[in-house]
Amino acid sequence: MKVSHLKASQTDYGSQLQSTNFSTIEEVNSDDVVGALGVDAEGEPGSLNLMLDDGRTVIITEALWTPIEPLLINPPLKIRTQLTGNHITKVTVE
Repeated sequence: MKVSHLKASQTDYGSQLQSTNFSTIEEVNSDDVVGALGVDAEGEPGSLNLMLDDGRTVIITEALWTPIEPLLINPPLKIRTQLTGNHITKVTVE
């Protein structure tokens, strides 16, 4: 997430950030090469939790995972992911 246009203010609890009329919150898109270790089927129907070699867990749809799963013989499998927030929107094998 990217947050912009915050202001600092003093309160009884110390310095804190407050939003302004110009504050924005955006989901960050990223394009990374990561190592896929496997999936966990817990969560929403049609979605899987993909475990990555850097310790993160991201969400991938079954439709995106199904073609890649047979290639996962010796984890980690290097994949290029396009992420929006914590959801994979595009994946290719490196």
